[in-house]
Amino acid sequence: MIDLAMLVAACYISTSLIEVLDELSYSDQHLYRITSLMVPLFSFAIVTQIVSLPVMLKKPKTGFTLASIGSFVMLPLSMFFISCCLVSSENYRNKSLNKLHQKDVSELDSKLTFDFGSAAMSGLFLLIGGVAAVFIGLPVGGLLLLLSIFSFYKAFRLNNRIMIGMQHDKSIITPSTYFDTYILPVSDVSLIKDNNKLFQLHIKSTDVDRVCSYSKRMIEEDQYQDILNDIFSKLAK
Repeated sequence: MIDLAMLVAACYISTSLIEVLDELSYSDQHLYRITSLMVPLFSFAIVTQIVSLPVMLKKPKTGFTLASIGSFVMLPLSMFFISCCLVSSENYRNKSLNKLHQKDVSELDSKLTFDFGSAAMSGLFLLIGGVAAVFIGLPVGGLLLLLSIFSFYKAFRLNNRIMIGMQHDKSIITPSTYFDTYILPVSDVSLIKDNNKLFQLHIKSTDVDRVCSYSKRMIEEDQYQDILNDIFSKLAK
């Protein structure tokens, strides 16, 4: 809706100014030239975004690429569109999985949570940088402020969010930082990579087949390796 509003505004400005183009000042004529260029670009972006929606349901990577191309033209406001597309795509891909409810967290045998502090600090630095840029008059200020909102939202999402855990014969997985936490049979999750920096899990069930990568720097707990080893030992081989 925001992108469409931008297109309507660009169309309105360009059509209203063309009738009095010769009477306009140099700055207003420059505005007309810019908005006239924006109309076809914004139209292309919106068509690409619309096309990406059904494609994303069947081929998530292709659909996300199309959405990114369309959103790039209309940055920074189009970041809301690409974020909503990403979340909707993930929810659709994981619709067959069972979500972990908050009341079940206390019953877990072991768990590791995401580090939300780094996202909060990133948001703070982006906020300070954005405010400073706006006062100085730099055009990048708005983008930095928008990025700070996303960082704070990420920190809010990750607060006490479980990255990986175990509950009897069930594995607890959050596929990515922005998404829900799910309960899966241990047999549906296997470890495919583990080193000092990251680990990768393969989730394979009836409707889901995906690889999830996790940076160990994103783990909140300091003494995490023993817990990880215990969880890994119970996953499918």
